[in-house]
Amino acid sequence: MTITLPKHSDLKAGSCCDDLIPGFLPSGIILLYGSEKSGKSFFATQLAYAISSGESFLEFSNGVPRKVLYFGLDDKDSSLFDRFNQFNEEYCVVYNYRLFTEHLLKIQGNAYRNCPLITMDSFVNLIKVIIHDTEFRPDLIIIDTFTKIRDYRREHDYDSEVNEIQKLRSLTTQGISVLLVSHKRKTADTYIGSAGTGAEPDALINFTSETNEVKKINIVSNAMAPVELAFKVNYETGVLQRIQSFTEETIDKDLISVITYLFAQPKKQFAGTMQELAFLPRNGTGNRTAESLGKLIRKMNDYLASENIAVVMNIRVGKKKILTMKAYDYTPSADEVRLDSQIMIEEYKAKDR
Repeated sequence: MTITLPKHSDLKAGSCCDDLIPGFLPSGIILLYGSEKSGKSFFATQLAYAISSGESFLEFSNGVPRKVLYFGLDDKDSSLFDRFNQFNEEYCVVYNYRLFTEHLLKIQGNAYRNCPLITMDSFVNLIKVIIHDTEFRPDLIIIDTFTKIRDYRREHDYDSEVNEIQKLRSLTTQGISVLLVSHKRKTADTYIGSAGTGAEPDALINFTSETNEVKKINIVSNAMAPVELAFKVNYETGVLQRIQSFTEETIDKDLISVITYLFAQPKKQFAGTMQELAFLPRNGTGNRTAESLGKLIRKMNDYLASENIAVVMNIRVGKKKILTMKAYDYTPSADEVRLDSQIMIEEYKAKDR
C-alpha cells in the first residue's frame, strides 16, 4: 500500500455514520491493544494515512477521505510530525504531548507547571475547544496512548472504567469515532484494565507481533463479521502488505539466517550458548541480541517443529546455559531428540574444556 494524499479540491467530507473502512473497521469507540514496542503506533499512523486520504488499507477499499485528529501523546519531539509530514493540513491535525498540555492549560485556566492534570473530562473538553477554535471537525480521533488521558488518582474497577469510556461516547453522538491505542497485560493476551475497558468499545483490535516484520490483527465488533489477517511491515517505506499464509518468506530474517546456518553444518546441528548462536550465523553482523533471539526461537518453536528442527533450551552446563538444535529429514520422536541433545551436550563440554 503506497499512499499519496489527494489535493484539497479532490477531497470530500465522509459520512459520519458509515464504517471508517467498510468490512474492516466500524465507526464508534475502538480499542486497539498490543504489547509494548510491537508496532501499534506505526500501524495507527498508517491507518490514519489511509483514512485521511481515502486510499485502500490492507486490500480493503476505504471509500471517501475523512478528517483525522491524531494525538501522539508518547512523542515529545518532532519525530511525531516527521511521521506525518505527508498529511494534508486541511484533513489531518496532529498533536504531540506539548501541544496537548498547552490546550489543557487553556481550558483549565490554571498552570500545573510541567505536570498538567489530564483526565477524561479535560480531554473531552479539549476536543470541543479544538473544534471551536480551529473549525476542524474530525471524523476520527486517534489517541496514542489511552493511558495518557486516564485518571489514575483513584481505584479503577468495572463501573469506573465503563464510565470513563462512556465520556467519549458524547463525541460519537456528534459523529466522531475514537480509536484508543492501549497496551496488553505482560502476563496475558488481553488489554490492561478490568473487563469494563473491553465492554464499552464498539470494536476491539488485538494486535500481535509475530516477528519484527510480521503482524497479526483480530478485529471483533457487533457491526460486522470478525476480521483476522496477517501482514508484513516495511518500516523504510511505510508499506503494509497483507499476506495469506505464514510461510518461510514471512519468517523473521534473523530466524531464516539461523536455519540457513544450521543446514550448512555437516551434521545439521548446533550446541552452544544463545550468544554464540546470535553471533555465528551472521558473522557478528546480526540485528538481534542473544535475549531477543531466544525469545524469537521460543515464539517460533511450532514453526521450527513443523520443519523437523528440534530445539532444546536452557540446558545447564557449568555456569552456562546452552541450547541444542538439530535438523532432521523426518519427524523425530521425543526420545530421539533427548538422546541426540545429550550427545551434543557431551560434545560441547569436551570442546569447551
